[in-house]
Amino acid sequence: MNNSKNILHHLYHGNFGEADKSTKEFFNTTEYRDMAKAHEELENTFSEQQHNLFDNYYIAESGFMGLLLERAYFNGFKTGFWLAFELMEFQV
Repeated sequence: MNNSKNILHHLYHGNFGEADKSTKEFFNTTEYRDMAKAHEELENTFSEQQHNLFDNYYIAESGFMGLLLERAYFNGFKTGFWLAFELMEFQV
């Protein structure tokens, strides 16, 4: 039971070890480099006004995507927590 609490504690606080390492390596992927290159090429075609409008859009979209990712994380966490809780009931 103590081990279960330790796992839940680490999951809640984001201490995933090797699984967490992969998220830090996203910037080294081909997909990220392709996206960054396309983004830079697109911005190079903008006028000053278009650049400002795109920056505003990009900031707003990033905030919205953050909300979606936060919701997905908490839904996954809650599902995992209740699944673990239910499994612990069978072991008691």
